[in-house]
Amino acid sequence: MGIGKKVGTEVREWASLGILVVVVSLILLKFKLANPGDITCSTGYTFNATANNCMLDTNNSVTTAINGVGSTVDTFVSAFSEPKNWAAIVIIAMIGFAVMKIAEQKKKNR
Repeated sequence: MGIGKKVGTEVREWASLGILVVVVSLILLKFKLANPGDITCSTGYTFNATANNCMLDTNNSVTTAINGVGSTVDTFVSAFSEPKNWAAIVIIAMIGFAVMKIAEQKKKNR
């Protein structure tokens, strides 16, 4: 029964981490769309979510690429949409957890 409880706890912790990452991604995307402080488009431009670029307010046919912060948000969110990245995160976390347990065990043995 103890192993089932431990596995259940681990699954809940990983699910919580996944939910946290999704919520952070949604918040970042909302910031990108809202363009506070011109993080996505420079002053005088409006963000076009469909084309993922900035349109000049006075002439919609003049476009420019999104600013660095908006581009960074895109990179962050797309990185978490790849299953292979989640697998790498899980593997790195498991290695870190194992190292932490080994260090705790050595500390107890002293």
